[in-house]
Amino acid sequence: MNRTIGKDVMITFSAAFAFIVYEVFLSRIFSAILDYNYVFLVISLATLGVGLGGYLAYKWSGFIYRFRSEWLGLFALLLIVFVFAMYALPYLGIWSYAAMALVPFLAGGSLLAAIVQRQRDWIHAIYFSDLAGAGIGAGCSVWLMNIFGPMQTISLLSAALWMVSSAFLAGIVTKRLKVFYGVTLSLLLINGIYPFSNMIPFRAYLTSPSNVFLNEDAKSFIRTGIHFLAPTYTTRVTENCYISRSTAGRCPRFPNMRATWSRLSICVRRRVIWLFKTPPRNAF
Repeated sequence: MNRTIGKDVMITFSAAFAFIVYEVFLSRIFSAILDYNYVFLVISLATLGVGLGGYLAYKWSGFIYRFRSEWLGLFALLLIVFVFAMYALPYLGIWSYAAMALVPFLAGGSLLAAIVQRQRDWIHAIYFSDLAGAGIGAGCSVWLMNIFGPMQTISLLSAALWMVSSAFLAGIVTKRLKVFYGVTLSLLLINGIYPFSNMIPFRAYLTSPSNVFLNEDAKSFIRTGIHFLAPTYTTRVTENCYISRSTAGRCPRFPNMRATWSRLSICVRRRVIWLFKTPPRNAF
C-alpha cells in the first residue's frame, strides 16, 4: 500500500467516524428541541446531504480529490460552526434545522464519494476503512457523549479532524497557513476542554414551542432518556432534594429509595422550575 492509499484510508476512516458521531449527536440535540416524531424527519432530511455530496463529487471529483486534505478541514469547521449555530440561535423550525444539519453531511459525503471514485483499484481498502470508522463511531458515540457531553464531543471531534487535515498539509502549506491551522486547532481544543457553550444559554431549547410553557409537567425532559439535564455532579434543586447522574429522579430525603410516584413527581417539577430560572449548562 503506497502513501497515497494510506492517506485516503485515514481520511475515509476519520470522515466515517465523524459521520456516525454527528448523527447520534443530532438525535440528542433535536430530541431536546423538537417533538420526537419531528426528530426522525429532520435527521432523515439532513442525511440527504450524503447523496447530494455524491452528486457534487460526480461533477467535481477531480477538484475535491485534489484538495481532499483541505476538504477534511472544511468538514471539521462546518461541523462545529453549524452545531454551535443550532445550539445558540433561537428556535428556527424543522426546515431550517434540516438545512443547517445537512451542510456537514454534504461536505463529508462529497469527500468520501470523491475518494471512492478515484481509488477504484483499492476499493476494498477504502470500503473497509469506511465500515471500520462507522462501526467504531457507532460504538463510541454514546460513551463519548456521556463522558464529555454532546457539545464537548463535537468540539473534540472537530479538533481531531482538523488535526488529521493539518498533518497531511504540514509540509505543503505556507507559514501563514501553518499559523492559521495552529490557531484554529488551539481554539478547537480549548473549546473541547472549556466549552464556549457553557457561557451561552441553550436558546434553541429555551425558545422551542415544546418547552416554553412551565406547566408541561416535564414532558420534554423525559423523552430523551434519563434526565439529560442532570450534570455529572450532584446539583441542588431544593433544600432537601438532590438529583445526580447516579440518582436521577430520586430524592435521598425519602429513605431506601422507596419514594412514592407522587413525591417523585414533586421533585421533578421542582427541578423543571429551577432549570427555567437558571439556564441549563448542558440541556441534552
